[in-house]
Amino acid sequence: MLFSFSTVLMALLTSIVMAILLAVPFLRKNLTPCIGYKSLSVFVVLALLRLTLPFEFPFTSNILLPQALSEIVVFFRHPRVHVMGIGISLWTVLKIVWIAGIIISLLNAVRKHYRGRDYIAKRGIDKTDDPKYKPVLDDICREHHRDNRFRVIELPDLAVPAIWGTWNPCIILPAAQDIPPDNLRHILSHEAMHYFRYDPFIKKAIHLLSIIYWWNPVCVVLYKHSSLLLEMYVDQAITKGDSNLVVEYTECLLDAKKQGLLISNNATESIGKDACSLLQLHDNDLGRRAAMLLKKPPVFQKIVANALFAGLIAFVLAWSYLYIFEAAYYPPSAEGEIVFDPTPENAYIIMDEFSQYKVYINDIYIETVSSLEYYLKGIKIYNQEGEQIGET
Repeated sequence: MLFSFSTVLMALLTSIVMAILLAVPFLRKNLTPCIGYKSLSVFVVLALLRLTLPFEFPFTSNILLPQALSEIVVFFRHPRVHVMGIGISLWTVLKIVWIAGIIISLLNAVRKHYRGRDYIAKRGIDKTDDPKYKPVLDDICREHHRDNRFRVIELPDLAVPAIWGTWNPCIILPAAQDIPPDNLRHILSHEAMHYFRYDPFIKKAIHLLSIIYWWNPVCVVLYKHSSLLLEMYVDQAITKGDSNLVVEYTECLLDAKKQGLLISNNATESIGKDACSLLQLHDNDLGRRAAMLLKKPPVFQKIVANALFAGLIAFVLAWSYLYIFEAAYYPPSAEGEIVFDPTPENAYIIMDEFSQYKVYINDIYIETVSSLEYYLKGIKIYNQEGEQIGET
């Protein structure tokens, strides 16, 4: 497997295309139930995996870029200076910035986690043993054959209920709201189900991927899509297709949103992305979740929609691994202004004592590079004694 500027570029382009395709069912409420939350989850996971594996495989074929685009790639990849025999290109600088951004983003995420923990500890009111909550939670845990490990905290300035923490789960409820008993059971079931399904761990894993690709806006979109799908899974697990329960549960979510809009919601900013909230206040996620629960599209429509989107996603994903864009432009030789295209037939490469590569075309020296990642496959590589030691 090869990691290079071209493989990262291909992963970026593929993720953008997949994000655009996924935006269609998420933006159209009538289409979301046709595809279903399970299929959408698979599509989002595939998009995330494409970012996780930005590599070129042995079976990958090259597609040569036009001259103008190739010049841009070479501009980034061509060594500008050499430090201790190592060529430094703009791509080298970008990789250093990338790593530095990961470290900074990771430290920032850790800081926010501890800030959220301190905020809950200082401002929250522990209600774990409150008779209003404990019997309900005990009953919910018995239904799922789990021990009741939950702490219950009432928190000022919190607009919507949430679950916070992975190993020590804490259900956080708005202190300013008086939740009716029927709604309370739905809310506690919802937050407990997140923990039973390991959703906090899943959100952390996706958050970690967005930290690694901190410069890619597609990660923000995929994180939002994945969070919505986790909510849809929980909605279905609680309602179990019972039409009466679906109506009650949907009314509970709507009532929670109405009450939440009346609160400042400062606490949500403090607890950050570590929490799985009951709903999002300022977008249309509730409408999509309600459509998924209430609408039952014809089987034929579901089959057609799933087949179409699965085919498109599979095609884009497979194509991105079967082919990769490579630069076809190379700097002019020292002998003149002729632009050469090195191929296995007219070129060879000699590796010097500093592990640098001297490129020759038609026995004419072209340049010395530290990486061969943008050269065509099959060009022979020799050592200084003239022995073949490999191929590009």
